[in-house]
Parts: sequence; C-alpha cells; structure tokens
Amino acid sequence: MKCLSHRPPHGRALITALTLGTALLLASAGTLADPATGEQITFSPAQIEALGVELAHPLAVTDAAGPVVAARVVIPPGQDTVVAAPLDGLVDTLLVAEGQTVTAGQALATLRSPGLLALQRGYLEALARDRLARQQLSRDEALFKDGIIAERRLLETRSTAAEARAAANAQRQALELSGIAESDLEALARSGRIGSSLTLRAPRDGVILEVMAVTGQRLEASAPVLRLAALDRLWLELHLPAEQLDGLAVDDAVVTADGQARGRVRLIGGTVSSGDETVLVRVEVDSGTEHLRPGQFVQARVLGLQGTDSFSIPASAVVRRADGDYVFVRRAAGFAAVAVERIAADGERLVVRGPLTLDDAIAVSGAAAIKGAWMGIGGGE
Repeated sequence: MKCLSHRPPHGRALITALTLGTALLLASAGTLADPATGEQITFSPAQIEALGVELAHPLAVTDAAGPVVAARVVIPPGQDTVVAAPLDGLVDTLLVAEGQTVTAGQALATLRSPGLLALQRGYLEALARDRLARQQLSRDEALFKDGIIAERRLLETRSTAAEARAAANAQRQALELSGIAESDLEALARSGRIGSSLTLRAPRDGVILEVMAVTGQRLEASAPVLRLAALDRLWLELHLPAEQLDGLAVDDAVVTADGQARGRVRLIGGTVSSGDETVLVRVEVDSGTEHLRPGQFVQARVLGLQGTDSFSIPASAVVRRADGDYVFVRRAAGFAAVAVERIAADGERLVVRGPLTLDDAIAVSGAAAIKGAWMGIGGGE
C-alpha cells in the first residue's frame, strides 16, 4: 500500500491483479455500519496490497485549484458618472487627464457659454422683482394694520410676493444645475456682475476614465465632457457553461489567478445565453481592487468553497452510489465509505465538502474494487 499526493492511473500490473484476484478478495470483505465514521468496509492489509490501492491526503481549500475562467472587470451601477456640458458653449480649459484621481468638488474643465449670461441676467432680474414685491408687501401689511386698505388688496400683494420669490428660486436652481457654486451665486447676488465662464466640477471622488472633449471644441447642452468612476468597488463578470454550475453557490470564493484580488459570488444568472450557452456569474471583489482596471480581462479561479469542511481531492477517489458521492477513507480495519458533496471540478481534481480531515488517507486508485466489495454486501446502485 502506498500513500502519495497523486499518481496517474495504474498500468498493466494492477489490471492483472484485479482480473486474477479481485473475486476472491472481495468475497472475503465485509461491511459494518457506523453512523459517526461512515459505513465500514473490512479489508486486511494483504488484501489492500493485492488490490494495489494507492492513498492520498485531501488538500486544504487554500491549496485547491478551482477551474480557471476568463473574467471581465466591470464597474457596478451607480459607481460611474458622466460629467456633461450643462449649457451650449466652448471648451476653454481641460484641467484633468485620463487616469487622474480627483476629489468631489475639484475643477475638471471650464467652458465659455453665452447661455450662462442669459441665466445670470434672468436671476438678477428675478431677485430685483422679489425685493420689490417684498417691499410692497411690507407697506401693504402696515396700511392694512392701520385700516387704510382692504384685506383683498393685502391678499393680492401677498400672492404677487410669493410668485416673485418662486421665480427667483427657479432662476437660482437653473444656475445651480449649470454647475454654479452656491458661493458664486451669493457673490453674483451681491455684486450683480455676470460672466460667461462656467466651471465643471467633480460630483464625487473617483478616477477619470475618459476625456471626451478637447480644448476649443464647441459643445451642445448635455454633450459629455468627461467620465469618472469610484473604483473602490468592482465586479468580476464570468460566463460559465451551465454544466459547471453544479455545486456553485452565492458567497463561494473566487480569486484571480495571480492571487492579487479576491471576491465572493453575489449573483448566478437564471438564464443561459443563446450565443455561447453560458450563464452569467457576478463576483463582488472585496480585496485587491487596486490591482484591477475596469474593462480588463483577467483569469479567475472559482474555488466554490465555503467553510472549513471543503477539500481538494483527485477525481479518481470519488465513487457514485444511488444516494450520492462517496470516498473511501483508510481505517484500521479497512476503509470507511464517507459521503461527500461535489463543489467544483478542475481537470483531474474535485473540490468536495464532507466530514474529512487533512490527515485522512483516501483511496485514489483501486476505489472501484473497494466499491465492488461495498456494493456487493451493502446494497445495489
């Protein structure tokens, strides 16, 4: 009996041993049910040696290599913003470049806009009407108190004052939507001086992903100037064949092939793409976002592991019975058939979940012969 990490399937020697001696060896094997350790299959050391059974230890999940697939780095919804020209105008200055990190409120570009002049003039005129209406209201309230004017006159004055205030607020909001800072609006109200220069500012902290305008370019209102995004949260989008989804679950671990970024599965799509017959799997990256770039394609390992009861074992160690998958764990009296659950597959290895330990020795060759003894005495498939 040998114990090894992994070895290719047996050659002619094992086949000969099985064909000549398996029947007698299996006839003398027995089983004993033990709920705590699995169904026991009795084999003597000589029988195990004759069957050419080879053993291997399970690997910890941190050592397990899940399937490697291509993944695309994407920005979650709500993380990116397009900064557009609020008014028609000419790009006067670009103050940032692609890839630059900016903070909320930072100046990004300046425009020259005749439309801004009209908005400022409208705001100043609305402020003047508002001041006049408030003065008229103050006089009429005093006259009404002295009994000089009728209540209807006072009500009309109040209505006029309210309309003037609403018009001034609307003009102010139009300027705010154009990117005029509140401090600049206060200065405009005090000085009455208008100008055509408009500064575009960053609405949030982030990184400039794209500059879509050039200095001297004439833009229409709503034309995009820059695109920025907060990159503290990123997603990986994988497209897996439907048959690889068995055992994959939300919260399963995913790591980039270089090990620099890790995340958890947050969504497993409910439909299969008609083009390539794959299913979308979305991963939220929770560490290492600084090593990723939006739009980048990376190789990612889908570990498909949760908890400490998951292990990587050779695929040849797993046998199938009607009620599920099993592995044969070496015990003093032979082997125990231990039930496991398949989590992921990667070539010649499987990631399984079950009551195993790193010290267990499991049969990785000769398992078919052990299964024969088990099934012959313990029940059919």
